[in-house]
Amino acid sequence: MRTGWADGPEFVTQCPIRPGGSCTYRFTIQGQEGTLWWHAHSSWLRATVYGALIIRPRLGESYPFPKPNLETPIVLGEWWDANRIDVVREATRTGATPNVSDAYTINAQPGDLYKCSSKDTTIIPIDAGETNLLRVINAALNQPLFFAVANHTLTVVGADATYIKPFTTSVLMLAYNDTNTVTAYNRSFRSPRNVQVPTEIDESLFFTVGLGLNNCPPNFRRSRCQGPNGTRLAASMNNVSFMLPRSISLLQAHQQGIPG
Repeated sequence: MRTGWADGPEFVTQCPIRPGGSCTYRFTIQGQEGTLWWHAHSSWLRATVYGALIIRPRLGESYPFPKPNLETPIVLGEWWDANRIDVVREATRTGATPNVSDAYTINAQPGDLYKCSSKDTTIIPIDAGETNLLRVINAALNQPLFFAVANHTLTVVGADATYIKPFTTSVLMLAYNDTNTVTAYNRSFRSPRNVQVPTEIDESLFFTVGLGLNNCPPNFRRSRCQGPNGTRLAASMNNVSFMLPRSISLLQAHQQGIPG
């Protein structure tokens, strides 16, 4: 929060970290407490390295709910039996959606349905009557996910490093495909206290983020136009698709006052 220059794609808010290089991130955690996460931020490399970033209460302070007996980060992810960059390059070449992942992971393990990690499945011991604070993170690159514990209900106490008014549910939604579940889950979010919001608005901004279709260029083969009805998929904001400059980075253009 409030340090966007340390959270953005390469050549937009910062230059990429060179192979073998390093970068020290300085950011504020003011007004935040709970669970966040970090990840690589260069194209689909964010499917490679990531982890939990936990902000605990100040020394001498506690949670706004009974302190749990245990805390367990649960990071959900995706795994491809391919180079991630090759997957996105293939999607860019064909104009279609990227290939779905070959497996989902929990704390980097695909689980006992796959031969590669049957001995490394994540196991979280807990005794009857104990409370475990599960810090669930959806680090999947391209998929919404739902999370549940069989035969148990969950009490949601926070989201995105912010406490909320607790509510119980049988499933966590880090996703959007199941409309009824998504609607019921999102409507359950409440602030634990009254929130002061501005009553006088200086500027009203309206953004529409969507997925559009571009006609197949005359010089493209059909293999490069595998979207619906021979089109190419294109993300857009207010019906404008972003394209990286070919001769200069956005940072350079901003710094040197180069228009266009």
